[in-house]
Amino acid sequence: MFPLLSSTARRAARRAARRAPGAAALALLTTATAGAALAQASAGPRLSFGAVAGSSTPTSLLRDYTRVGAHVGAFAQLRTPTRWLALRGELSHHRLASDDLVVVSAGGAAPNLGSPLRLTAGGLTTLAYVSGGAGGVRPYVLAGASANHLGGRATSVQGPRDRQWYAGAHGGVGLEATVRRATVLVESRYISVSGAHVSTRVVPVSVGVRFAPR
Repeated sequence: MFPLLSSTARRAARRAARRAPGAAALALLTTATAGAALAQASAGPRLSFGAVAGSSTPTSLLRDYTRVGAHVGAFAQLRTPTRWLALRGELSHHRLASDDLVVVSAGGAAPNLGSPLRLTAGGLTTLAYVSGGAGGVRPYVLAGASANHLGGRATSVQGPRDRQWYAGAHGGVGLEATVRRATVLVESRYISVSGAHVSTRVVPVSVGVRFAPR
């Protein structure tokens, strides 16, 4: 009986030895997966910086005495833990060329002396990324609010009131794609500035780049 028990024990030991490598590999894979998930979760928000430039098209009453201009801007973007939501702090400067004409309003007539309209804005913007982008392209929608600094003769139709601050809001859409270590973006938005003497509505179209420091 003892030889039989000894043989049975040896077979059980061999089966356990054959299963041991598989169990070890499974444990190692589980540990690696958990570690990757923990590292991704601990990474949290990530800060990146970017710059944009493009055209600025006046709309509404503003297009009666200004022409298409240009703008430049810079921003800092913070990716939230949800990954599909991001926050931006932005600064931009728009310059719209003026036509030489006389602007007439209820308060009287004021000459537009050709001084360009200058719009400097600082604001906060929320970006929501939309799933379903193909080829590494990520579409997004954006909305936000800003403080807008208007300068130039064209800021008032009642006299040379210059350099005034007004609240504004904006919304738009964009696309971005990663190219090597940078992210290239194209976006369009609608800017509305309230409280100015003249309705200030601008549609900028921007091309830019965003990068994250290592």
